[in-house]
Amino acid sequence: MRFTIYKFLSIVLVIDIIALVWFLTILNWVAVIATIIVFFLSLTLQVILVKCPNCGTRPAFLLLAVWTLLLDFELYISDTVLLRNCPRCDYELDRNLIK
Repeated sequence: MRFTIYKFLSIVLVIDIIALVWFLTILNWVAVIATIIVFFLSLTLQVILVKCPNCGTRPAFLLLAVWTLLLDFELYISDTVLLRNCPRCDYELDRNLIK
């Protein structure tokens, strides 16, 4: 169930970025603030939600740190959607094993 929520939050992040750009173009500042809050809440939930059962690493946190340093959020979204193995120990993250 957590893995499904994790994938759903990736879709929410993409939709939220589109909504953020839309609200910035029409200058609706209340909606901009609301979408930024939703963005950071979904990002935080996504980072906390998945933990590797083998090494204890949070793969989403590691991916977020790498792609934030490289300033490439699109690759973060693609990596989180296609997350199959732990980036640290290369352990296969199965839907039943994620704790």
